[in-house]
Amino acid sequence: MTFAQFKRMKPVYQRRLVIALLIVFVLFLLVLFAISAGVNAIKVAINTTTLEGVTASNLLSKTNMNTILSTMKQENASEIMVMDSSVVFTSDAVAVQVEMNLVNIVDDGIAENWTLVSDEKKTKLRKVSTEYTNMKALKMRKVPFSTYFPSLERIPVEYLVLNFPLKDGGRFTFTDNFGNNLEPDYAGYITEQGLLGMWVSKIGAVSTFGEEFTPVSTCVPFICSIEEVNSEKSKGKKVVLLEPEDAYVVLLEASPY
Repeated sequence: MTFAQFKRMKPVYQRRLVIALLIVFVLFLLVLFAISAGVNAIKVAINTTTLEGVTASNLLSKTNMNTILSTMKQENASEIMVMDSSVVFTSDAVAVQVEMNLVNIVDDGIAENWTLVSDEKKTKLRKVSTEYTNMKALKMRKVPFSTYFPSLERIPVEYLVLNFPLKDGGRFTFTDNFGNNLEPDYAGYITEQGLLGMWVSKIGAVSTFGEEFTPVSTCVPFICSIEEVNSEKSKGKKVVLLEPEDAYVVLLEASPY
């Protein structure tokens, strides 16, 4: 149809034609969106591996570390850099959530971004993207997976439960969001916020420290926050938590299995 033919149409038919074209255009966009979403879902499914029988409570073991390396097709755990992580424990020291962002340095010109998410039901490892660039500079400011992952077994949650217990339902969350976790700048948390420092040696011994402390070796750093139970709002089986509050600086002496 030409524009001249359109102009000769009665106004009512012009409106109907315009509405019909708009509907067709919207349907076309919806189809494109559905196709795009479907392709993305397929990509996510292809790049995601569920670790059989692994949950947050049993994730931290040498066997599972080897499974992760195998899934990422990386034989050398020192070529995987840990960007950040968080581990959540219940008030009775049971891990219920573990999250990690990792960079697998394949070679001088290829690096892969991965995420590890583990909860009370399952553990998933997903390759998020591939970057064609040299990311070996990360080794200057990030702790390698080879010593980071094994050190997580020594998170002193049992020490905290014994010495600083929470009511049933409370949570301890250990978070590493240090831009440079190889040489973490944690002093401000102690001097300005008054957090208590804890050093955990490679044999699991826990000692407290203040602002003058200097780690004797590479460590895996965390800020531990606590979520107390809100007694006023918690009723029966329903547990309501107060806002998380930073409480401790935890440094785990880094070591392999």
